[in-house]
Amino acid sequence: LSQPERWELGLKEFRTGTEGLGAKSAPLKPGFMRTAGFACTSLHFLPAYRSKAGFRLLGRQVLEGRRTWVIGFAQRPENALVIGRFDVGGRSTPVLVQGVAWVDPETCQILRMRTDLLISPPKTRLGQQTTEIRFGEVRFQEVPVSMWLPAEVTVTVQWKGRLLRNRHVYSDYRLFNVEAEEKRKAALPPSPAE
Repeated sequence: LSQPERWELGLKEFRTGTEGLGAKSAPLKPGFMRTAGFACTSLHFLPAYRSKAGFRLLGRQVLEGRRTWVIGFAQRPENALVIGRFDVGGRSTPVLVQGVAWVDPETCQILRMRTDLLISPPKTRLGQQTTEIRFGEVRFQEVPVSMWLPAEVTVTVQWKGRLLRNRHVYSDYRLFNVEAEEKRKAALPPSPAE
């Protein structure tokens, strides 16, 4: 969901059940982790965020038969807008990243992206957090343009001496639209006493 805020775009990602209501997450068993928020990963490239990171063209590369620009980026700690967080034990710690994006030079679409920790957050024992995203073109009947959305995401975390990995595969995207209508009753004319 897009939630415009004063200084940023404000995307919020959540999961729903088949009834369209917010899905409750089951408690995690020991040794497992939950990862989410991949719709926000490419926000680093939006105009509102670009000044908050440094960018460098690293070169060109053919990726799955397509020519791409390879662009490196790193958030600037002094003014970065926090996109990622590491949550454990009811505590949430901001995470700053650096990464590489493979961008189609003709369409400027991000085809693939990898992010790694810029700085290990203090007091978290988080040694590594690597996110690799492969984007795919998605078309909806209701919208005349295609969208590039995550098709596959792998997150690798080294935390407290353990190596954890989650893999997400996305398909069957659906477009949801909500319309609202407001009906007002006509105001009654004031009584003669008023």
